[in-house]
Amino acid sequence: RRKIISGDKEIKGISFLKELEFIDEKIYNEIDTEYKSYEIGNITNWQSWDAILIVNKDIYLIEAKAYTAELLSDNDNGGKSHKNILEYMNDQLRDFFPVSEEWMKDYYQLANRLATTALLNKHLNKVGIKVKTMGLYFVNGYYERVLKENKRYQTINKDASKEDFEAAIAKELETLSLKDKDLSNLLTDPVFIDCA
Repeated sequence: RRKIISGDKEIKGISFLKELEFIDEKIYNEIDTEYKSYEIGNITNWQSWDAILIVNKDIYLIEAKAYTAELLSDNDNGGKSHKNILEYMNDQLRDFFPVSEEWMKDYYQLANRLATTALLNKHLNKVGIKVKTMGLYFVNGYYERVLKENKRYQTINKDASKEDFEAAIAKELETLSLKDKDLSNLLTDPVFIDCA
């Protein structure tokens, strides 16, 4: 039996858990209360997932990338939100590895995905459900159409090879001081799909 949670749109926050019949309402409410307790601005759904994959009740939070520059993302929240997001990451990941201000810079997206994965596991592992973030990388598949001066489109190849992605992922992990850490409880090995 297949259930479509979002159609073509990105999935926001953790509300997708309500759509899964094997998630108990009590556990969902515990997760939701903790997730919302950090007061990240006025936003309660402050993360977006490209897809959610369910395999035998295990949950995979999919983060898809079409070219290497998409791995870069910073946190543009200032003031209280910045402080609360860093506190959220520290609270969720302290049993795994230290979090630093660096996590709010160039690779913020992966950092906050790992924190949410840890939060979900804290609650869902108690009922036998595992959660992991999965990086899905589209190799040889990103072409951008650019309108030129003469009103004609030109297609620019911005795609990446598997090796390009592997190098970018290695830099991401090194920058976050995760290069030699065991991430197997939070992150799957990268999945590459060759669009060619």
